[in-house]
Amino acid sequence: MSAEDWLSDDDEITKSLQAGFVGDGGDTEFPLYAAALRLVEANTVPYRSLKTDMVNCKNGDHEYLAKLHCLRGAFSRIISDSDKKIWIMCRGKEVLSGIMLKAEKVVNFYLKSVIMI
Repeated sequence: MSAEDWLSDDDEITKSLQAGFVGDGGDTEFPLYAAALRLVEANTVPYRSLKTDMVNCKNGDHEYLAKLHCLRGAFSRIISDSDKKIWIMCRGKEVLSGIMLKAEKVVNFYLKSVIMI
């Protein structure tokens, strides 16, 4: 399964990616983000520490927390499908193996531990 396969499953996500998120970002254009902002204002988005500056959110902590909430929801939705979850796990294994090989580290122990999971 390729990235295009599972992205094409959700027309709304595909249209948003193709549009490039251009616009004023109002409630009608980005309803999930607007809903996340309302949750942030109600102090209902849990977090361990604010990383607003580290991730370069220009509009402050509210922007960071709203985006955090949206990302959590998106990842939960994606990994709820077992095919998509397996695809992500396989690509992650490939990426980490590639990084370890490039760093001239022994990959065998890593691969054995991943297979056991």
